[in-house]
Amino acid sequence: MNKHAVVLLISLILGLVEAGLAVPLILRRIKPNSMYGLPGARAYDSSRVWYRANSYFGKLLVGAGIASAIATALFWASKPHMATRFLGAIELGILLVPFAVALALARLSLRKY
Repeated sequence: MNKHAVVLLISLILGLVEAGLAVPLILRRIKPNSMYGLPGARAYDSSRVWYRANSYFGKLLVGAGIASAIATALFWASKPHMATRFLGAIELGILLVPFAVALALARLSLRKY
C-alpha cells in the first residue's frame, strides 16, 4: 500500500471513529466530566444541561464523522494521484472543519438551556 492510500485510509477510519465515539453521548451514557463530551463551564451547570447538550453534540459529531468519511472517499476518488505532501493538509482540513462546525453549533445551543 502506498503513502497516499495510507493517508486516505487513516482519514476515513478517523471519520468513522469520530462518529462511533459520539454514540455514548447521544445515548446519554457519559456522566458529567472534563475529558469526554462538550467542553465548557455552561455544560456543567446541571446534569440536565450536561445530558441534553452532549446528546445534541453527539448527534452533530456523528454527522461530522460521516461527512468527513464521505468527503475523504469522494476526494480519494477524484484526486487519486495528488502529491502526498498536499494530501495530508487537505485531509486534516476534511477532518477538522466538520468537527469545528459541530463544536461551534453545540456551544451555541448551550445558550438555550
